Amino acid sequence: GVELIRRISQSKGGESFNVLTHCNAGWLAFVDYGSATAPTYAAHDASIAVHVYADETRPRSRCSPNGMGAGSKWRSHTIIADNVGGHLMQYGMVDLVLKGTDRTAVLGAMVNKFGTYLKVLAAQDNDAPFT
Repeated sequence: GVELIRRISQSKGGESFNVLTHCNAGWLAFVDYGSATAPTYAAHDASIAVHVYADETRPRSRCSPNGMGAGSKWRSHTIIADNVGGHLMQYGMVDLVLKGTDRTAVLGAMVNKFGTYLKVLAAQDNDAPFT
């Protein structure tokens, strides 16, 4: 993930790189940072200017920089309502969408929260890479 962020950041000439995260699948599912946020932390550690838009992933208002202090490592982040992501993509404010998964099968099928499908459609419609 960090190599993708690095390539896109370089193509922007060093401007802040904007990431939208949807469902972190955080430190309880993964030892440390979580599946969606790990590349953003690695980018931060590599001195890449990253701004993270973390959506609430309804219905439980879970967002990527959870209350465990994860958001504090990002120099720049904004917690947004679940449906704002499409608007941000529409106006070119998202360079990459990262999503966690609640479950991933051996062959790659994934289960995630409501709203993921709409993020995929918005990303496709606005040429935002989605992973």
